Amino acid sequence: MSAYAWLGDIILGTDVMTGPVSSGEDLGNTINEHQVVRGKPVLQDAGQENDRRTFRFFFDETFCDVAAQYEKLRAARASREALPLVHGNGAYLGKRYVVQSVRITHKKATPSGAPVRIEGELELIEAPGGSFTLGGIIGVATAAIALINPLVRRD
Repeated sequence: MSAYAWLGDIILGTDVMTGPVSSGEDLGNTINEHQVVRGKPVLQDAGQENDRRTFRFFFDETFCDVAAQYEKLRAARASREALPLVHGNGAYLGKRYVVQSVRITHKKATPSGAPVRIEGELELIEAPGGSFTLGGIIGVATAAIALINPLVRRD
């Protein structure tokens, strides 16, 4: 099946008629300004910021199970797991993203309240290295200490 993109196993648009409505990307650098006594401030390159992606989309019963896709989005946000973003042409840029926020508007529902059409916005933030969990940070810190101090037990 063709798609605009996949975030993990979440399909974002099955063709040009089925969302996302728009997408955007925010790429930035961190630049510090240092004030000097005379003249203009001096700039210091402090590296790159994490990439951010946004998708505005809709899910409709004509092309997907709306409730199932909505639950996948909620689960992806709750898990805080870094997911691969693969474009519809199969291009994978080696970047994984964490769902930072999901904003949903229920546009249409059945009389029993089941969603028929929802519109939403998905904000993603890049997770360099694939993980940003505390466990990953502690593991890296422990490995660094073990290299410096030979008395630290290595597992």
